[in-house]
Amino acid sequence: MAGSKPCSGVLSNGQRYLICSTTADGGNRRSPLTIAASKPGENTFSKVFVIRHAVFEDGPGESDPGAALSYPYAVEYQGKLYVGYSNNGERRGNNNSAELAVIPIESLKVE
Repeated sequence: MAGSKPCSGVLSNGQRYLICSTTADGGNRRSPLTIAASKPGENTFSKVFVIRHAVFEDGPGESDPGAALSYPYAVEYQGKLYVGYSNNGERRGNNNSAELAVIPIESLKVE
């Protein structure tokens, strides 16, 4: 997990989640932004989903290989998880833009 602020909670269906930047090699990069989810009622995460990669050419928001996607916060509302986070794009320092990912809770189901 990258050295940035994670966000965690429990969904209305009993699934626990952790939103942060995870990478296979540790690397302390702030991309991709991921969400780990448990099975309902369990305390162990079973699956990790990618919310957004640093390069995202097909969608809204800034796309840059060095983008830092950080400081996530999440709120569940009417069957969706709204995840707000910052994106520094190609800029450095604290000149960030805000982005919002809307994730249907159903898509986080872990079998």
